[in-house]
Amino acid sequence: AMGMNMVAWIGSCLRFSSCDFPDMDVIGISGNFCSDKKPAAVNWIEGRGKSVVCEATITEDVVKKVLKTTV
Repeated sequence: AMGMNMVAWIGSCLRFSSCDFPDMDVIGISGNFCSDKKPAAVNWIEGRGKSVVCEATITEDVVKKVLKTTV
């Protein structure tokens, strides 16, 4: 999960844990895979979200009448 809701939840968990473990260290490690807000090849390779591919054959008559253009 990501986003501000998860950040707020983790912050609460850390505050709660620090009462029982006052000498604990909090460490954040990032492997530069934080790519939800920036273009990254990993999104293309691993996939992100959903994608659909669709093909259609449009007759010349529909192109003329509906799209008002020619083939």
